[in-house]
Amino acid sequence: MGKSNTTHAQPRARSGSKSPAGRPAAPAAPAPQSAPAWVPEWQQAMALHQEGRLDEAAALYEAVIGQAPEHADAHQLLGLIALNTGNAPRAVDLIRRALEIDPSSFGAHVNLGASYKALGQRELAVESYDTAVSLRPDYVDGWIHAGNLLGELHRIPEALARFDAALRADPDHAGALNNRGNALRRLGQHEAALECFDQSLARDSSRHDARLNRGVVLMELGRDAEALTEYNKLLVSFQSHALAWNNRGNVLLRLRRYAEAVESLDRALDLAPDYPPAWVNRANAMLALCQYDHARSALEHVRTLVPSLAEAQWNLANLDLLQGRFDSGWRHFEARWRATLLEPRRHEATPVWLGETDVRGKRVMLWHEQGFGDTIQFARFARDVAALGAIPVVEVQPALKPLMAASLEGIEVIATGEPTAPCDYATPLMSLPLALRVDVSSLPAAPYLRTELARVQAHAAALGPQRAPLRVAIAMSGNTKHRNDANRSIALRDFARMVRGVETVVVQKGLRADDSRVISRYPDFRYVGDALSDFSDTAAVIENCDLVISVDTSVVHLAAALGKPVWVLLPANPDWRWQLGREDSPWYPSARLFRQTKPGDWTDVYERVARELEMLAANTTRD
Repeated sequence: MGKSNTTHAQPRARSGSKSPAGRPAAPAAPAPQSAPAWVPEWQQAMALHQEGRLDEAAALYEAVIGQAPEHADAHQLLGLIALNTGNAPRAVDLIRRALEIDPSSFGAHVNLGASYKALGQRELAVESYDTAVSLRPDYVDGWIHAGNLLGELHRIPEALARFDAALRADPDHAGALNNRGNALRRLGQHEAALECFDQSLARDSSRHDARLNRGVVLMELGRDAEALTEYNKLLVSFQSHALAWNNRGNVLLRLRRYAEAVESLDRALDLAPDYPPAWVNRANAMLALCQYDHARSALEHVRTLVPSLAEAQWNLANLDLLQGRFDSGWRHFEARWRATLLEPRRHEATPVWLGETDVRGKRVMLWHEQGFGDTIQFARFARDVAALGAIPVVEVQPALKPLMAASLEGIEVIATGEPTAPCDYATPLMSLPLALRVDVSSLPAAPYLRTELARVQAHAAALGPQRAPLRVAIAMSGNTKHRNDANRSIALRDFARMVRGVETVVVQKGLRADDSRVISRYPDFRYVGDALSDFSDTAAVIENCDLVISVDTSVVHLAAALGKPVWVLLPANPDWRWQLGREDSPWYPSARLFRQTKPGDWTDVYERVARELEMLAANTTRD
């Protein structure tokens, strides 16, 4: 739920080698072996090699091998030329032959590691570098190369061990410190990572990779202003750093400085026109500015650059659905499983059903993903699966189980992790519109949830007699970890401007620190969140209210799925499910949408809601 931004770190340390593409340079001339007939050719080959005249050197190495088939160094250096001229398979064959002749050749193990790396055979490359450093533990670049490769293999603790070994060999190695910081970052040890980047910069203030990575960690810690400062420092001395401009644009997006974000991202694209992450981020900036045609153009361009890029497909799905293009939207929506911003897929051992097979008589696990609101919105489709003759098993978050079990009569409902009989298929709830070929005209109607009478009566007693013409349930904020939380949540003091003259019941679970401090100033506000054990309790409180007013949180979905009138307060660029340019919702007939008319400005929304609520209260009479 939400769009993907792309901030890039720079994981590699600079190697001590000066050869092309980070490959090891030709070693110093070894002592000639006792074969006087080929000594002149050997010496001339090495001289030509050092001068970069590789074809001529290779021919002479071949001649030496013809006269001395057991000449290990000739095989190795011929292999190195093959590597440097793009023939990694031949390089591997030649260098392995050199090691058959002389297994203790340090240089051959290093060059074999580089050759395997060029072939993408990372495990074998790590073995070669590990052998090299076992022969020479002070070879810092070997530890670093092995650590980088292990990082690419997602074997992060092992990578960290290699960087630690590099630092034992050279405690002041700025590159090893930078890479150690990246490993710690990937292990979630952000503060320790920052310390490593600080140490790297203290030893070499010109290390742009360490400063860039420091900015990435600060963003991951939510310290966006500090991250911006870091990128600004980097760009003072390195204006042509496309990654830094991209990351600066991304952090400006998070700070809601959209026009500046576009400027930074355009600088990144001037420097790297085919850099997909910058195009993804520019699309997100255009979305934030409600410039949807520009956003689509950017995302379509990314698809021409990298057709399989999950982040672009995922963002395009959100845009398609936002604009009501359900057919392509649901198809692109499946890219979420290849993106990295959501939870991993569960029930992987069970085949996925996406509507292509007959499921009559089959048990189909329908499992929740993302947030509570998503589960509530998409649980409606369980009945459609049952109508196909399947036996659905609906897996929901524990806090939703009592409500769903009471509402989905005749359908098995379990909480996450609870045992059930084996299923033939497993489909995430949010993939059901694709499986069922749903469009706007075929959405199952609300209401489809129901409350428990005993709970409704218990909460009615707790609330007591109504003290105003209207009793309104409200929710000002949702999950702080939601990617768009800053744009959708509203402070209680601002919310209070809209709901004067009514009895107000705050039904969200938990108050933010500032809201907790000020709620006592509003005697018409009653917070009941601590009395809500699960969503059945929240639903029961809502049933005792006349109206729900909420930002885009699970409370909206709950109220609307119960058929309760709900006013939804939306940012100018809303979540896809609310679409554009409409005050109603095809998902929820009882919902009324109040949208920002200008990004980031709630003033007009506050005024419209206050007017409408005043009129509603004036026209409401009690028996």
